[in-house]
Amino acid sequence: MKIDKEVNFIIEKLNENNFEAFMVGGCVRDIILKKTPKDFDITTSAKPQEIKSIFGKTIDTGIQHGTVTVVLNKKNYEVTTYRIDGEYKDNRRPENVIYTNSLKEDLARRDFTMNAIAYHPNSGFIDYFSGREDIERKLIRAVGDPNQRFNEDALRMIRAIRFSSQLGFEIESATIDAIKNNSDLIQYLSIERIRDEFVKMLLSDYFENFELFAALNLAEYIDENLNIYIQKNSANIIKYIPFAKKDIIVRLAVFFYKYDIDEIENILKFLRFDNKTIKQLKIILKSFSVYVDANFYSVRKEIYKIGYENFEKLLEMHKSIANAENIRVFNVYINKLERIYKKTKNKNYVLSLKALDINGQDLSAMAKGELIGDALNYLMMMVIKYPIFNKKQILMRLAAHYIKRN
Repeated sequence: MKIDKEVNFIIEKLNENNFEAFMVGGCVRDIILKKTPKDFDITTSAKPQEIKSIFGKTIDTGIQHGTVTVVLNKKNYEVTTYRIDGEYKDNRRPENVIYTNSLKEDLARRDFTMNAIAYHPNSGFIDYFSGREDIERKLIRAVGDPNQRFNEDALRMIRAIRFSSQLGFEIESATIDAIKNNSDLIQYLSIERIRDEFVKMLLSDYFENFELFAALNLAEYIDENLNIYIQKNSANIIKYIPFAKKDIIVRLAVFFYKYDIDEIENILKFLRFDNKTIKQLKIILKSFSVYVDANFYSVRKEIYKIGYENFEKLLEMHKSIANAENIRVFNVYINKLERIYKKTKNKNYVLSLKALDINGQDLSAMAKGELIGDALNYLMMMVIKYPIFNKKQILMRLAAHYIKRN
């Protein structure tokens, strides 16, 4: 079991000062699943000010809710006091927290049993809610009353499906019923939190479990247009996504590839995706319907138009759909395009105006205004077709002929 030495140090220091301390949450779940935790959370009977007095460098990240970040060896570790959550008024965060000396009370407030397990390097697992048994059964089950858990934080409903998609676990029937009963609370969540869960679902290993998200009609409380699209296309979405590379642009492109590009832009803006992602996605989706001949000139021309990175993602999009549909002839074509692309990239061909061995200033004695731009574009096409032409002397002669003709 691989645990950061800093985590052991934090737990030991708290214990030395007569406080309980345990690893808790997702890191414990990952250890049981034999996965490497991305981060470690620690829960303790020590109060925030007591935590701060024990460790040299700390950050008050969420001190109002009992969380102090301990900084060791330039790494951050969240240490949170045992607590009972106060009243939830926004279906997101408690209005206040009440500190407790009971680990069980602290674990009882958590979302799912698999995330309500504590672990101590010496005494092992503390599991009041049969979380390890649920992990063995590959089951997602709310801690205590699922209706109460979802009323406290409505995002937990989407997180249940996200965990199902990431881990390949089923959701327990009472927990599903509670999602049905409380799904309207999703409308009160911040769009950013929903987007983050949506992205994690898109990049998951068991995306077929997204079917439950569609079946429960959860997007109805997020965006009407998104919900209509999912209801109409969920079968294809679930069919294609598992074949797509785990790249958010590629998977977004596959997710939305049957949708109107302008509508996609509206949905992504609503979900607060950044402008770079939206722009890149639009380029790829517009290029998806463009046929590119499987030869060096056509491929280099398309790369010049959309860029190396976008062309590579476009190929990945094509491959995922072709593989899902098992279209052998199309796969042969895409594989040929990919071989040409890789050779083009490896040879570092000139595929931008900036890389031409000539510029507008060089042509100013021969032409003015738009004709200079037209000439440069002509020269770019010539270099794309004949890379050896990218020498100033050759380009000047070609430019002179072009300008004379025009």
